[in-house]
Amino acid sequence: MRALLMGAAWFFSSPCAWALLPIEHWTEPGGARVWLVHSPVIPMVDVQIDFDAGSRRDPAAQAGLAGAVATMASKGVQGKGAEPPLDENALGEAWADLGAGFEARADNDTLHYWLRTLTDAPLLEHAARLA
Repeated sequence: MRALLMGAAWFFSSPCAWALLPIEHWTEPGGARVWLVHSPVIPMVDVQIDFDAGSRRDPAAQAGLAGAVATMASKGVQGKGAEPPLDENALGEAWADLGAGFEARADNDTLHYWLRTLTDAPLLEHAARLA
């Protein structure tokens, strides 16, 4: 019993990462690094785009610029084509109606944009346009 407990403790505390799904990764010609985990049983897509544009890149006279950019990403969108402009409330309602989420944040090194939506083609397309 002791050996079994020791083996279980070693297995669960081992520093090795175990991925149940294969993780594909490649670099696009423009230099963007892409990681993809495909799971056909989960009708959801998560997209995270990271830019080397964190607060350490803020000009001295504009401290807080990266944070302001991230904050403003959820305050509304301009109208484009037949789509009307959306203020913060309307944008929040649009995300809720789609069952999707969008987040932008900045840390010291990176400006992150994150989108989660269902894979249903019309919903995915609308969510991508909003993002």
